[in-house]
Amino acid sequence: MDTRQWMRSLLGVPAMALALAAQTAAPVPEQEGQLTHRPGEQVSTPEHHSRWDYPKTFTVPEGCQVHFVVKGDTLWDLGARYLGNPFAWPQIWEKNGWIKDAHWIFPGDPLVIPVKAVAVAKAGDTPEGPSADVEHVRPERNYRNPMAGEFGFSFQDYLQMPYLAAEGWAKHTKALGAMTVLEPQESERYGLGDGEKIYVAGGEDVGAKVGDRKVILKLVRKKLIHPDDRHWSKPLGDVVQQVGVARIQQVRAKGSVAVIERALDTVERGDVLAPYVEPANVPLALRKDVGESIALSEPAIKIVYARDNNGHNGNGTQVILDKGTKAGLKVGDILVAVRERDWSVGAGHERKAQEKVQMPIGQLMVVRVDEHSATARILRCSFEVGPGTRLVK
Repeated sequence: MDTRQWMRSLLGVPAMALALAAQTAAPVPEQEGQLTHRPGEQVSTPEHHSRWDYPKTFTVPEGCQVHFVVKGDTLWDLGARYLGNPFAWPQIWEKNGWIKDAHWIFPGDPLVIPVKAVAVAKAGDTPEGPSADVEHVRPERNYRNPMAGEFGFSFQDYLQMPYLAAEGWAKHTKALGAMTVLEPQESERYGLGDGEKIYVAGGEDVGAKVGDRKVILKLVRKKLIHPDDRHWSKPLGDVVQQVGVARIQQVRAKGSVAVIERALDTVERGDVLAPYVEPANVPLALRKDVGESIALSEPAIKIVYARDNNGHNGNGTQVILDKGTKAGLKVGDILVAVRERDWSVGAGHERKAQEKVQMPIGQLMVVRVDEHSATARILRCSFEVGPGTRLVK
């Protein structure tokens, strides 16, 4: 009996009473995008599935309007749509305190939205008129300054985070008690994304419960080699990529059905579901103590992995480092990327390279730490950053 037949006989594929909110839209008592409830009006919320204890009845506050969430909505998009700026999304969240996690809103949820946004900066904005902080308006130095509403690490980064499993993929996923993705409910599908249902190995036998949220892991590189290991003699481990989040919908003795809630890469057979830890948005903080040169300490921290072995990585890219807790690294550390330059002095035939300087070319924040490795997110860079780039604390 093949895998598909085994899973279908195991699960029975009954009609699913429990459906993910992002896939089942509740009745929406408004025309999308139109204001139908005005300040002072009493509003009743139709009953629907939601993770949150949404208000069943409420009065529309002054200076506000009401939007009922439909499939595909995000606070980011609603900030752009209603307030003219996606960076204004926290102003919507603040008006709806019953939403405990801004990453998750559900079709049918009522959102009170300000009619006008409090001014916030947009990506690319620069100050008008004279400024004491002249570096802020110099494009070549703009990498030193955060933009309003910018995060050093967010849920989107969590869904793309790579890290190193020094013990290897098999041992690592076994230690996590991971559940293997066997196949999609629609068997002809291969690359899977948001809203698709999957059969996974593991059910009551591994303690799975309906409603459990899981992070989806993918093996992306076996036996990563350090850039300095020219003989490929000592692999560092296997590279694991977090690619999405799934929720368990049905549980049987040895198998489960899950739905992919959000994925930023394709989900495939052989990927696994592992325990999920709710990530926190971390406000961006850049170091101000970085001058035009910086001293290198040995042994330096080095980048050993970037996606697709890319040597030209920009802001927001996450990379793996060759040092971890053993070297004193911790989550939140801001590291400086350094490029060494030398130049020739003297004249004529005596001209030769004699002077050196270590230039800071970017800043990275450590977002995950293991014993001998770490993951960092590039916050700012003014020069190419990739495997072999040296970093200092």
